Amino acid sequence: MSDDGVKHVRELVRLKGLHLGETKVTDAGLTQLVGMTSLQKLWLDETTISDKSIGTLARLKSLRELHIAQTNISAKGVKRLAALLPQCRVVDETP
Repeated sequence: MSDDGVKHVRELVRLKGLHLGETKVTDAGLTQLVGMTSLQKLWLDETTISDKSIGTLARLKSLRELHIAQTNISAKGVKRLAALLPQCRVVDETP
């Protein structure tokens, strides 16, 4: 899946979980997910997303679990995400 494919997924507004790990989704592509108000679990492990996506991810207020292991999100960015999404478990380590 790439950024172009994400725009088709965003139409699934009732989707509760989305696995985009190990895909070519970038910071730009994540902006397509903002309207997904039912999304509770999101996997972005092993993508190139970075701290640039923090604002976008913070807008996903229904998130309860976010997996960002092996991305370009910094340790500071992980802490910021946790503060912006207190209801969400942010997983930034490989199990």
